[in-house]
Amino acid sequence: TIIEEAEAGGEPKPIFMREYMASFVDSNDGYFSAEKMEQCTIIAGESPHLTLVGIRDKEYVVSIDPNFNNSQTADHFGICVMEYSPKTGYGTVVHQYANSEADLKANVDYFYYILTHFNVVYVILDSAGGLKFIQSCNLSENFKKRKIELKFIEFDSNKEAEEYNEQIRTARNQYNKSDYKICVEQHFASDWIRKANEYLQANINYKRVFFGSKIRPDDLVFDTVSKQDIETSLLGFEGKTVDSIKGEAIDEQDYLIKLVKDECALIEIKSTAQGTQSFDIPQHLRRDKSPARARKDSYTALMLGNWACKSYFDIMSYKPPVVNATFTPQFIG
Repeated sequence: TIIEEAEAGGEPKPIFMREYMASFVDSNDGYFSAEKMEQCTIIAGESPHLTLVGIRDKEYVVSIDPNFNNSQTADHFGICVMEYSPKTGYGTVVHQYANSEADLKANVDYFYYILTHFNVVYVILDSAGGLKFIQSCNLSENFKKRKIELKFIEFDSNKEAEEYNEQIRTARNQYNKSDYKICVEQHFASDWIRKANEYLQANINYKRVFFGSKIRPDDLVFDTVSKQDIETSLLGFEGKTVDSIKGEAIDEQDYLIKLVKDECALIEIKSTAQGTQSFDIPQHLRRDKSPARARKDSYTALMLGNWACKSYFDIMSYKPPVVNATFTPQFIG
C-alpha cells in the first residue's frame, strides 16, 4: 500500500526512484542541491572553519528553532551560529547545536555558552516557543549572574514595500546591542516560508551562504580550536576531563555540519490545490518515529539564520532621511 501511494504521487519522482527503485538519481534533484552545498563548503584548513569560540572582531548571528519536548524521539532543539559579513550581508555556519534529549536548563546553558563565547549581534527565534525560551533564559542563574537580560525588538520581516521599510526604521531605532535588545521573533506564515526557502536556495546556488570547514581533518585548525579557552561545564558533557570534552565538542561540530547539509538535501516541495507550498522531508521518513529518525530542525535553524543575516543587514544599512530645514533665523533690531 505504501509503495502504491508513493508511485501514485505521494512522493516526488526522484525520491521514489531512490527509495523504492534503488536508482542513484542526480544529487541536484532535491530542492536544495547536495552538489552545490558541497561547493559552498570551505575546504579543510581554510577559514572560516568550525569553532568553539568566536573571533573577537567578528560578528555572529544566531538562529534558534526551539523544542521543549525532551525525549529520544522528539525534534531537535536547533541552534545555528553564522559568522556575519557586514560588507555582503551573507553568513558562514561556524557552530551548531542539535539535541532532542536535553531539558530546558541544558538548552539555556548552551545558549548562554554561545552568548559568552561569540560576539552575538542578532538573535532570531521561531515565534512558536521563542518568547518562552528567552524568558526562561532571563530567569536562569547564569544570565542573572552576568546581568544579561535579552530583549526583543519590534520587527516583522513578513511585510513588503513601504511597510517593510517602516519595520526597518522601527527596528533600527530600537536595536541596542549593549542593552541586549537584539532578539527578533519570526512568524512562520506560509508566504514567508516560501520566500525564506527561495532565498536560501538562491544563496546556495550562487554561493552566498557558506559552511565552515571541518576541524579534525587539518592539524593546525585542530590544534587552534583544541587550545581555545571554553567553559566546559556548559556543554553538557559530564564526568570527563577538559581535553576529552573539547574532543567530543569538536567531533560534534564536524558531525553537525554534515547533518545540516543532509537535512537540506532531503527537503522536498509540495503544493496544495489552493496553491500553498510546503517544505518537508519525504513522507516515508516522517512515518519513522525511532530515535535515529530523519529530522529537519538543523535545516530550519539554517533557513532562519540565512534570513537573519539579510534582516540584520537591512536594519544596519538603514539611514534616516535627511530633512532640509526651511526656517531661517532672523535678527530683529
